[in-house]
Amino acid sequence: MADMKQLEKERVPILWAVFFSVITAAFIFIRLCWLGSDPPLYFTGLGQGLLTDPYNTTYFTRNYILFGTADPFDYPRLVIFKYSLVSVLSYLLFLIGGVSRITANLTAVLLSTGGVLLYVAGLKRHSSRPAIVTLILLISNMTILVYGRYPLLENGLIFLCALLYFFFMKYYRSGPMLAVTGILIALTALMGKM
Repeated sequence: MADMKQLEKERVPILWAVFFSVITAAFIFIRLCWLGSDPPLYFTGLGQGLLTDPYNTTYFTRNYILFGTADPFDYPRLVIFKYSLVSVLSYLLFLIGGVSRITANLTAVLLSTGGVLLYVAGLKRHSSRPAIVTLILLISNMTILVYGRYPLLENGLIFLCALLYFFFMKYYRSGPMLAVTGILIALTALMGKM
């Protein structure tokens, strides 16, 4: 009887790991499907205003890839987007996959998905059950699903905040690693959303 209880105790972490992996794989698959699709009708009211801002964040990157200069019209109003994390990642993805709306949306999906997974990984370091519940709640959140598919600055902010949370939860007792946390705070302020 004692052997059965011991065997059951050994199986539970494996079952949680399998459950966690299946949920994560489904989450990533859902996020990567139909990257060129529009948001649900009337999601933001009567208009489709959700699509007016996101692609401004990749404006400088797109111009640099297509024309060799980031700002061919010398328009200083949108310069805040030039040095964002979304611009950096979209530059790399535009080099690999070409300039398109799907590639720009892939930038957002990678950042928002990475942010959610880093947050859950930081939470999982202390307790796996709340991490799984949090993951289920975050992947079923329609707002995160819709807004996480468009290259908004907030997706870069979500990723950097989650990375900061992960580093802090992992290294909060280590003095030298707190310096890395401070650098991440500065990056979050400068490259996330001002």
